[in-house]
Amino acid sequence: MGLDLERAAVYLKSLTGVELIMEGKERRPFRLQSQWDSASRETLMSRADLDAKINIERIQGFGVDVRSIDLPVRVRQGVADLTFTATVNEGLLSVQPHLDFTMEQPELILINPTNLLHDLQLTESLANDLLALIHPMFKNVAGIGGAIDLGMESFSWPLDSSRRNEAVFSGTMVIRDLELGMSGFLNVVFLAAKMNDPWLSIGDKTIEFECRDGHVRCSPIRLEMGDYSVGISGTMGLDHTLDYYAEIPVTKQMVGGDLYEYLENATIRVPIRGTASNPDLSASVLQEAVADLVKQAAKNMLKKQVENKAGELLKGLFK
Repeated sequence: MGLDLERAAVYLKSLTGVELIMEGKERRPFRLQSQWDSASRETLMSRADLDAKINIERIQGFGVDVRSIDLPVRVRQGVADLTFTATVNEGLLSVQPHLDFTMEQPELILINPTNLLHDLQLTESLANDLLALIHPMFKNVAGIGGAIDLGMESFSWPLDSSRRNEAVFSGTMVIRDLELGMSGFLNVVFLAAKMNDPWLSIGDKTIEFECRDGHVRCSPIRLEMGDYSVGISGTMGLDHTLDYYAEIPVTKQMVGGDLYEYLENATIRVPIRGTASNPDLSASVLQEAVADLVKQAAKNMLKKQVENKAGELLKGLFK
């Protein structure tokens, strides 16, 4: 008897909400013992003993695609521990899931998750399917380059979808030589400042993150394009809703060269709402702020012109 991996993936999704693609045709014997109530399928795993070594031709999820691995699975009295290590994108993926099905409200816990990803080359699928769950700037990128280390201090994920906002995790992303194609979240931010370079060379960045009460908060970051710097900070819900802010510099393209010398180094803090897939930067807030700054700059420019003219007249009086 062999394990149907496609059906196992469907069952896993029903338990955890995690969607994986699993494929494999090799049939290997496994031993499963359990007693369960036919009216409650959850009791199948809470009373289970399982020993299996599963050959997986392919497992795909969170932007990671792993081919041809042997995965030992061990469950004792409803407690499952797995160790999953694989070479992915020229780097190393290492995960140790722990599931205690005997708990009244089971949770997926990662054991020692300090080095989940090590030196993985970044791809659009990894950015969109995994990193965008942490920071919205990775959603729908139009290209990406660089490498990443990702580790966590802790990870706890309730299996009951109604308790999903009780998920708790924290960790750090260390990204090297990051380059991003301008689209989605970043495109909205930089176009507001009338900066539209198709690529953004970010370089090395360290981003700390923490999830509590259904929201992921990342440490603030600054992104440079040419002579300007944009600040990004805020939180994103597990439902992908945004409560972010962009600190946008006033550029020459926004106000024109004549006024810019009176507004150099000025910034505008603009809210970004909507979702990671459809971010909404408040154009009205930006327009009002720019209009106020332009008025102030015009006053300063007029004042300087009057002072200069008065100075010239005074010089003429005392010739």
